[in-house]
Amino acid sequence: MIKNRRKSRFSLRTFVFFVAVSLLLSLLLHIAGIQAFITNSLLLPSKILILTTTKIYTSVTDLSTSRYELEIKKLQEQLKNLQEKKRYCEILENENRLLRVFLNLKKISKDKTIAAEILMRDMSNWYDIIILDKGSAEGIEENMAVLCEAGLIGRIIEVEKRTSKVLCISSPSFRIGVIIPKIKEEGLLTGGFGKIGKILYFDKTADVKVGDEVRTSGLDGLFPKNIYVGKIFRVELSKGQLYKIGYIDLTKNISYRQQVLCVK
Repeated sequence: MIKNRRKSRFSLRTFVFFVAVSLLLSLLLHIAGIQAFITNSLLLPSKILILTTTKIYTSVTDLSTSRYELEIKKLQEQLKNLQEKKRYCEILENENRLLRVFLNLKKISKDKTIAAEILMRDMSNWYDIIILDKGSAEGIEENMAVLCEAGLIGRIIEVEKRTSKVLCISSPSFRIGVIIPKIKEEGLLTGGFGKIGKILYFDKTADVKVGDEVRTSGLDGLFPKNIYVGKIFRVELSKGQLYKIGYIDLTKNISYRQQVLCVK
């Protein structure tokens, strides 16, 4: 009997202990839940504020990026238009300068003047022969002088109906009478030295200087006088010191690729 009573008391105490522990755990969990709720409730406005601020920042950033891209596109279009206008102005400037040159050249000769385009160069004589797009049908004749903005290019040596062939000033076969207007000194320009022209027979006492302007003299009967040829860049005496030799740069003359003027 006594043993049974002791067992019953132990079982009751154990039951009460577990019930108490369970209640305590439930109470602790409940309190933790309340704390979490309170914490979330307190933090909710901050979370909403952060989320709203983030959305607003994203919207503003997207809007700014969109406006920035539109502004860049607008500036690129403006730049393109300005570049096109610049090219157009350069074309007009070149055409006007060429027109002024041609008008001045026409004053040189009171006879026939015909504008032409350079079609091509002779592949076997690159610096010696060029082909023009005008021929006998347009009034081109042999021995007409061919001029460009840079000065004298050469003379017509062969004429077809729609094209003509020009012997360039740099050719070994080219000869022309020239003069230095400043000192009235005459000489004979010869080709055959690439992009360099050689002027022979200046008087050995003549005051020929680097930078002197050289023009056609008109004494050869082929070219009108006073056509610009180039400028002296070097002067020396001939081997026997019988006369002076002048050298001019023909690069611009023989490298010209645009419109030319044929003058009789």
